[in-house]
Amino acid sequence: MMSLSFTVEYRVAATALSIRAISMSLRAFLNNISVVSDSASMLELAIAEGMNNVLEHAYDGQNEGEMRIVVHLDDMQLTIKIFDHGMEPNRERVSSIPPLPEISDEMPMTDELLCEGRGLFIMESLMDTLDYERIGDENCLKMTKSLKSA
Repeated sequence: MMSLSFTVEYRVAATALSIRAISMSLRAFLNNISVVSDSASMLELAIAEGMNNVLEHAYDGQNEGEMRIVVHLDDMQLTIKIFDHGMEPNRERVSSIPPLPEISDEMPMTDELLCEGRGLFIMESLMDTLDYERIGDENCLKMTKSLKSA
């Protein structure tokens, strides 16, 4: 069995347009990889939510700054890291957000789902792990998803 491994890195301005472009690019790319193609849209959503958090929170919605997205795939795991040089998140506030109900196609959009913390909840629901660390003056959001062998 042939081993599959690659790393892709993007450096873009932290803007809504960049988020859309990276999301579309990654989804097209992931759709063509057999071990992740079935979940490409869910992975795209998790990555987009992470990038949106950079724009909305790290850069306070100002369309200023840069983000770096690193996607690494090997046979058993997909790892996504999103880096920025914006404001460090208030960890106490993030950890106090109550869990929301599970995501499903039948779920109505309610005020409860429109509250702050929705993106974090979506990322946690779609990925196996979600970690944050501050490295010097850089924020790093790391998401992982275990993969089934094709």
